[in-house]
Amino acid sequence: PRPDAEGALRELRSNSLRIGLLTDCGPWVAANWHRSPLSNLVDAQVFSPEVGARKPDPRSYDRIVNALGVEPGRTLFVGDGNSRELSGALDFGMDAVKIQAYNGSSENPDADYDPEQQWAGTSVRSLNELVALTRVGQETM
Repeated sequence: PRPDAEGALRELRSNSLRIGLLTDCGPWVAANWHRSPLSNLVDAQVFSPEVGARKPDPRSYDRIVNALGVEPGRTLFVGDGNSRELSGALDFGMDAVKIQAYNGSSENPDADYDPEQQWAGTSVRSLNELVALTRVGQETM
């Protein structure tokens, strides 16, 4: 996980936000998710093998909003743009923010990886920037 993941998730939860994980992965990820130190910071999780589809299939987005008990229009999807996931989230009625891809190095996010290059929406470089963005969003609600 990103170095700022645990702190950012704790901060988001302290702001009474529900957090979901929607991921395209192999079945071994779903089987081992409970071992992750982040699993107790996520209210709902949806793994592509469970859905039988990968993003941007609308069934994936539908499954996570139902698991969280929220409406798509009150949901912020955050992703690096792989598999057109951001466009898919917008098409489903969610808001979306692009986060810079992460290659495992805190000094060097994966700047060369840019799958949804035409993204014109909001972008952040880190989860800490996302936390700040959600604070501003909550102030305007």
